[in-house]
Amino acid sequence: MKLHVLLFTMLCTSITLAQQLDDVGRISLSVVTPENSEYLNYAQLKKLRNKVLKIASSNGLSGNGFHSNFVIYPIFEIYEEELVEGMQNIVIVDTEVTLVVKQVETNMIFSSLTLEIEGNGNSRDKAIVSSVSQIPTKGPQLSEFLDDAKGKILAYYESECPNIKAQAEMAANMEEFDRAFGILMSVPSEVSCSRELNDIAVKVYMSYINKTCSEQIIAAKAQIAATDFAGALEILGKVDPSAACFDDAKKLIDSIESKVTAEQKRDWDFMVQSYNDAVSLQKQRINAVKEIAVAYYQRQPPTYNYNMLLIR
Repeated sequence: MKLHVLLFTMLCTSITLAQQLDDVGRISLSVVTPENSEYLNYAQLKKLRNKVLKIASSNGLSGNGFHSNFVIYPIFEIYEEELVEGMQNIVIVDTEVTLVVKQVETNMIFSSLTLEIEGNGNSRDKAIVSSVSQIPTKGPQLSEFLDDAKGKILAYYESECPNIKAQAEMAANMEEFDRAFGILMSVPSEVSCSRELNDIAVKVYMSYINKTCSEQIIAAKAQIAATDFAGALEILGKVDPSAACFDDAKKLIDSIESKVTAEQKRDWDFMVQSYNDAVSLQKQRINAVKEIAVAYYQRQPPTYNYNMLLIR
């Protein structure tokens, strides 16, 4: 089995997880659409969702927020419909698409924009598809709408910095490390306190690795007992050099040195050499924290309800 050990971080085996890691530190807007609609069928709802995702990504936002404190959702309405009869009947629909950015916890609207779009086709369904297709993904109106939302979101986080720090420290003191990392990593990098929160995250991470250290050694020994030496190496590759059990990890590596491939051993040696690079080590610790934070939010049930979000 080919194994690339990258310091002590958890390996990304999911493309979705890798994408969400990229979203950490960005303003995240989870795209929400209704499960059903009086106007749109499933395929049309999916097309509408993809449009909103593209609007977010085209304007420098994450449309796949790794957590759901802020959401962006569309309200689609048909306010006029006309049938033009001829050799081929044409259905014309005048629609109104309202995009809303809202904070889930408070149900407070941060920004909204209404677009009027006409669609046409030889059936009602095709006219609606035409309307959805014409929703722009870029332009002055959209830029102003999302810039307004971004500004208000950043202002919110600026005002909440002391509270976010206190919540994270309380979670860490209760040894709820994954929740602490989730709180700390939810703050966009543009916010003035983000660097301080990253430093706190690394300190909390040092407590976390010492708590989980013995569990990693036990897990690695179990893999060795099962003659899964590559699996043991993968586990040991996640042990931080500052962890209390790091010497034990090195001893276990030495004990299976003759039973792993030359490539796997080279990966381990490269990892050990990397410990001398303080900048690289700090970056790897932050990446490990991000992975734990993303995994934490993936386990949380959705905290929003589309019908509730429509209340204004």
